[in-house]
Amino acid sequence: MPKVHPLRLLLLFLALCLLAGSLAAAHTLNYAQVAHAYLHQAELSRAANNEARAIHYQRLYLQKQPDAPNVLQTQAELLSTKSDRPSLDEALILLERLLLLQPTNRTAREKLIDLTIQAGRFRDSQHHIEELLKTEKPNAKLLSQLAICRWANLELNGAEELFVSALERDISYREAVFGLFDLGLMKRDTDLMRSALCVLESIFPEDPETVTRLFQFAQLQPQ
Repeated sequence: MPKVHPLRLLLLFLALCLLAGSLAAAHTLNYAQVAHAYLHQAELSRAANNEARAIHYQRLYLQKQPDAPNVLQTQAELLSTKSDRPSLDEALILLERLLLLQPTNRTAREKLIDLTIQAGRFRDSQHHIEELLKTEKPNAKLLSQLAICRWANLELNGAEELFVSALERDISYREAVFGLFDLGLMKRDTDLMRSALCVLESIFPEDPETVTRLFQFAQLQPQ
């Protein structure tokens, strides 16, 4: 068997290394180009108000670039507008991933609170509310959302206190005053219902929901 000079072996090895490096670089470049093309198509689709197509291309993009915060947030926002449960669940997963990347992203956490309440995941909602309250002052919305979580856990007195605290910060916060009435209805607490109705009739007199509450209250009164 003829002998191969060591120098030739070294040159052959170096050539193979260069070839492998070139192929890897080409693959990486192609991968990035494909991802960019998906993102570009998603942007065009959003500009044309074609949300379904935008969601499709952003989903493809995230398969290649799963840790892109802006796309995670945009995709979650689009999915959250859909009425089906799979879209809601996918939006929740994306927001949870986003918060792992950006724990201080207030917008993402607020959206996650909204969606977990919508999904009936009240323990998760309460966790995210409490995380937000570590750095944010309590406002009517957060207190009302926390009241809903307490209500779901049958902590009715705690829920009532939170709805009242929410109204102390913003007497016109709709969810708090309607929530307080509905809680009173559940507890058959006519005094609580009457207090809520005073606010409803003052601030939301033309709201159909106010009319509904007035009727519900009247039904509880002795004939």
